[in-house]
Amino acid sequence: MSRSFIIHSFLSDITCGEPCWHAKEDVCRCSCGGKNHGCLRTEGGERPVRTCKIDGQRYELAAVGMRKELWAEAKRMNERDGFSAIDTSHEKWGGPRYHYTWKETDHGAPARLKYATWPQIASWPELKAYVQCDELGRPSLLWRKLDPSKQMFCADDCEDCSKARLAFAA
Repeated sequence: MSRSFIIHSFLSDITCGEPCWHAKEDVCRCSCGGKNHGCLRTEGGERPVRTCKIDGQRYELAAVGMRKELWAEAKRMNERDGFSAIDTSHEKWGGPRYHYTWKETDHGAPARLKYATWPQIASWPELKAYVQCDELGRPSLLWRKLDPSKQMFCADDCEDCSKARLAFAA
């Protein structure tokens, strides 16, 4: 005697994308929990923002373009959201306090730059303009973190953190 079980998950590691948006089955198995399920089946369906997981963190697509064009925006986004680390270990000897800014390749950074893969270039409408690109002209994707981690600033009002807080407020 055998039993079969069907397990339906409302949240998963599978990020929402084209298969969910055009889905015909009733049960959603991706990270949107049914919010975007089958949204492009009807005539006036609105295309949701793409999401992905990078190093276990959830991101949404912020921009598409060439890496040199997107790099300045990624840098601005990363600098605005505080620092990745603050080293105060040298202060006990009268040394400086070091502030390390996020880089677009850091794990958990507020903004990440990734090259588009060939399957993405071939199938995503957002990358339609780059279908004829070669290896040197491959586009990049700028991803914005959905669940921002705690922003790291100094407890006191140091000059670097004051500038970063002003940029964040703008």
